[in-house]
Amino acid sequence: SDHHTMCYCEDGFMHCTSSGRPGSLLPDTALPHRSKRSLSCRPPMVKFVCPHDNPRAEGLECAKTCQNYDLECVTAGCVSGCLCPPGMVRHENKCVALERCPCFHQGREYAPGETVKMDCNTCVCRDRKWNCTAHVCDATCSTIGMAHYLTFD
Repeated sequence: SDHHTMCYCEDGFMHCTSSGRPGSLLPDTALPHRSKRSLSCRPPMVKFVCPHDNPRAEGLECAKTCQNYDLECVTAGCVSGCLCPPGMVRHENKCVALERCPCFHQGREYAPGETVKMDCNTCVCRDRKWNCTAHVCDATCSTIGMAHYLTFD
């Protein structure tokens, strides 16, 4: 009987422990009867079970992250699982407050408050977005061949 088995999801995999063997991780194949498992979430994540009476419910498949927060979710079906509590989103497998989400520039991650130079402007990471100064940058012109001009303005 595996009714004393506790499972949690992490990185898309289910990890289970049995009270018969404290702290032991059991492979998914060792527990053939999914209905006997109980899902437990590591805090601060909370358990979400898709309601059977709401076909439009959004679950794990629509979980918000720092990178997808502004995107709309189109679900093909609700997925039960562990979600971050209200006011938090997932980032690097942890729940973080929205204001702690980083910004991204040229494939690199920047923490809130960090700055980068973009042309002649300075940008600061705030609320997942770059806030930049609005200086007009100097431009240079060069001529190429006869009567062909390449401008940067």
